[in-house]
Amino acid sequence: MNFSHLRRISGASLIIATTTAVVFAGEASACTRVLWNDNSQAVLSSRSMDWEPSTSKPVLVASPRGIARIGSSVGTTTKNLVNPARWNAKYGSVFVTAEDSGTADGMNEKGLTAYALWLNATNYGPRDASKPGVNVGLWAQYMLDNAATVNQAVAAAKEIQVTALALGDLVVPLSLAVEDPSGDSAILQYIDGKLVVHHGPQFRVLANDPAYDEALKLVNPNGYVNFTRNDPLPGNTNSSDRFVRANFYLDFLRRTRPASLE
Repeated sequence: MNFSHLRRISGASLIIATTTAVVFAGEASACTRVLWNDNSQAVLSSRSMDWEPSTSKPVLVASPRGIARIGSSVGTTTKNLVNPARWNAKYGSVFVTAEDSGTADGMNEKGLTAYALWLNATNYGPRDASKPGVNVGLWAQYMLDNAATVNQAVAAAKEIQVTALALGDLVVPLSLAVEDPSGDSAILQYIDGKLVVHHGPQFRVLANDPAYDEALKLVNPNGYVNFTRNDPLPGNTNSSDRFVRANFYLDFLRRTRPASLE
């Protein structure tokens, strides 16, 4: 597997994946992804993964080109699934997995990166057997294996149907963020049984609930000039507040050229 391309990505797209296990009162999950793609120097991305049941033994995996996968098999578990997708990876990748539940985050050799985040609003809908099925634990990996760009990832997502993953009695509801070294981005969610895609470099922040259409309404389209001592920036740990804060901080990041790059 050739990751020499990552040398170029280090100048054009640096992916910082921070995986932690922090318990927030009343919050089942607290993940946030931020993409800084408008600084004229590099495409930078950061993601936190805060999971109430402490993520035990996360594993970093190198996956070669050509490896065969089936959409009904996640980790060591195979689920009953009508018309599962079957594919051989076009691209090598590195990814993080935990709890034998599939791919949480990863980057492929073309620099496409995918992050899976919890979304209670998820509804995968009834199975449509006319489309190849991919267990949600493999959703991110399917993108890493088959797409070199966000455009390709969005097209690939429309050709499959994502299906539920159960961890014990818990059905895992996930949304997906993808990005590439050009700074392009997409947020993919299953809402009311249908795939909803927000595609474009402007979609830079993803938290958890609510669904992305609703989350975008939390952001002031005129910028963050109205926060005052009497109307401060929201500071709770809930998803909506994190979404607003992440957008605020992202808008105020300094756009300067480090002396080391002169």
